Amino acid sequence: MIKKIKMNLNRKVKIVKRVISILFIFLCFVSIIKGQTDINNIPYNIDIKKNFKNIETVNLSRIGKELSYLPLETSPQCLIQEIDKILFSKSFIFVNDTRNRLLQFDKNGKFLRQIGSLGRGPEEYLFVYDFCLNEETNEIYIFSLDKMLVFSFEGIFKKTNKLSFRIADAIILDKNRLMFHLPNVPGPKYFTTYSWIITDMQGNPKQKYKNHLMRVGNVGVSKKPIYMFDGSARFMEYGVDTLYYFKDTRKKPYALFSYGDLKKDPDPFIIPSNAEKNEEQKDKILIWTITENEEFLFIKFSTDRWDKQVYAIYSKKTGKTTFLKDGVFKNDLDGGGGFWPKQIIDDKVLVDYVDAFTLLKNEVPKALKNKLTESSNPVLMILK
Repeated sequence: MIKKIKMNLNRKVKIVKRVISILFIFLCFVSIIKGQTDINNIPYNIDIKKNFKNIETVNLSRIGKELSYLPLETSPQCLIQEIDKILFSKSFIFVNDTRNRLLQFDKNGKFLRQIGSLGRGPEEYLFVYDFCLNEETNEIYIFSLDKMLVFSFEGIFKKTNKLSFRIADAIILDKNRLMFHLPNVPGPKYFTTYSWIITDMQGNPKQKYKNHLMRVGNVGVSKKPIYMFDGSARFMEYGVDTLYYFKDTRKKPYALFSYGDLKKDPDPFIIPSNAEKNEEQKDKILIWTITENEEFLFIKFSTDRWDKQVYAIYSKKTGKTTFLKDGVFKNDLDGGGGFWPKQIIDDKVLVDYVDAFTLLKNEVPKALKNKLTESSNPVLMILK
């Protein structure tokens, strides 16, 4: 009797094991299918390795038809060392000069005023890490470490809000929300846990997104891709292969980049004396910035060689990635210098800026040459 019971138990155990095995195989199959479906549902899968040798001279007329130049006024009050960022409103141009001050020009490039000033007071900033424009309220938001200062478009100080975090980049998501990218640096977890934070317009956190890559090397990252396109944020961590966006208020993959063996170590430990190890990384790449219009992704890669910048465009229509010879579009519109879109306005108008010294070396309209000297402020190149 006992023997019979044992045999029945063994038979049942075998049946259960078989069922579990079949169920496991089925779940694995579903997981694989789901994974493939998720990958197929990503709008853009971009193979960097496959197209890395696809280096071409690309004409500027491929991405625009009308090129104009806008010199920024030069005076002792507004001498620009280096443009970190430019934003346009309907009537004004705002320039972040070397993250040290914010300058305001009218739409014709005439200097109007400096917004705020350097200092430690409630109306002052130590740095201009980033800034945003709220055209609904005609307000400028300046971000300095963990401080948000608000000014009117007339340069009048309105208020200061203290943030509970330090920022590297900021964008306005909509009339009720701001989105921040936080610096990703080695350090205590309480300081490095989050990559992005969404807040209300006063800077109070509403949603937080953790880092995918916690840094343990000796290199921190302050800037990375975060921009608006088609009314939605696009954002990406340095060293991570996925560009995200918000779809139906949820964070979703937007573009997936495949590097193969071209991928640079995303969290290096740089040792100046270890030349051999550092040499291994010099020709490897990682995405540094992205801009986007209706037809293309414009991608700039970081390398460990200051003398070698890598630029590429990805065509949304053809799925082809092209690396630009000399890192710029060849100016076949007026024969002037090369062009690379550092910023894009309203998803359509492409903006580059170049120092006057460099511009004067190239063929530019005579009327423009007569307005410039080698020490003039940078000139905006606007492509439509």
